[in-house]
Amino acid sequence: MNATAKEVVVKEKDAPLDELMLAMDVVDTLRHRELVLEREVEAEDRDARLLDRLREIYTSQGIAVTDEVLEQGVRALREDRFVYQGPEPSFGRTLATLYVTRGRWGKWAFAVLGLVAGLALAYQLSVRGPALRAATEVPAEDRDARLLERLREIYTAQGIVVTDEVLQQGVRALREDRFVYQGPEPGLGRTLATLYVTRGRWGKWVGGAVALVAVAAIGFQVFVRGPAMREPTDLVHDLMGAHQGVVVSTNDETVLGNAQAIFAGGAAAVDQHDYAAARSSVGELRDLSYRLQQQYELHIVSKPGQESGFWMEPNDNPGARSYYLVVEALDPQGNAVRVRVRSEQDSATRVVSTWALHVDKQDFDRAVADKRDDGIIQNDVVGLKRRGELEPTYSVQTNGGAILKW
Repeated sequence: MNATAKEVVVKEKDAPLDELMLAMDVVDTLRHRELVLEREVEAEDRDARLLDRLREIYTSQGIAVTDEVLEQGVRALREDRFVYQGPEPSFGRTLATLYVTRGRWGKWAFAVLGLVAGLALAYQLSVRGPALRAATEVPAEDRDARLLERLREIYTAQGIVVTDEVLQQGVRALREDRFVYQGPEPGLGRTLATLYVTRGRWGKWVGGAVALVAVAAIGFQVFVRGPAMREPTDLVHDLMGAHQGVVVSTNDETVLGNAQAIFAGGAAAVDQHDYAAARSSVGELRDLSYRLQQQYELHIVSKPGQESGFWMEPNDNPGARSYYLVVEALDPQGNAVRVRVRSEQDSATRVVSTWALHVDKQDFDRAVADKRDDGIIQNDVVGLKRRGELEPTYSVQTNGGAILKW
């Protein structure tokens, strides 16, 4: 590299970014405008004319460009410095080009392939096939003569003397299928005989299929059909057992009458094949029997840090007050008992062990005063639920109303 070239490289490396961008713009202007046509003029005049033309273009656009930048752009154009150089030709480049341009040539290529395939098929069916058949077919008279000649050779080799007449009779018999076995006419007997003879081929498959069908039938009977057939009987037994559980749990005629009505409704549902309704009746009777078996006391909650009672304004009667004592159901051993309680706020029913019991103001004030003495409510029992009864017997004035959220 000479001194001049080195100087140019150093200047380009040290040139600021805006000058480099101007040089690239100069090259783009030279390449894409009509000035590129001036490359055909004499070499000594070309650079000067390009420089003059470039000054006019940038001056008309109000862009200040130094002569040094313009000269760098001209040199870059001469050296093709900013010209994109594609990759060298190779097999990979060829495949990539074919893939990218497949939209242009693909449909034509497939059309040509389809045309060639159609012509090849037509040639095979119309020309090549008949020619092969003609080449392999032998006229009947030539075929018989060849057969006679071959038969003479066979019998002569075996030392057997056979006249031509006998040989000709044999050839005619072959042509007429005279000695070919003719099976019996199709019928049930022939079909059965054929099945018996060929049982080795199909027997194991048919046997496997029959076994599979038998297993499926047994499974359906045991797991689907059987339970479905037993369901009416099982439901009747369940209804009777649940009803009997209520009968032995109480002497209350009202409860027994309700239980009898539920039982009758479930039995009618079984007769009408409404098994869902029958199962619902069984559930009602079992729940009734469970409630009758329960035994607990209702204690006012009076533990430290826990609310024993409160009052609130009803939504439907603003300005009035409803009083509630927070109670807990405990069995004789002191264990919490979960009870089905219906809220008078939203009619929601939940199974809980603690709820707020609606009481009158007098009983509420008495419980508040009892707790204010020493922080403990001495007379904390407000209700007793005996076995055989559905509802507790209360020692306070209440309608049994309750709320579950407060």
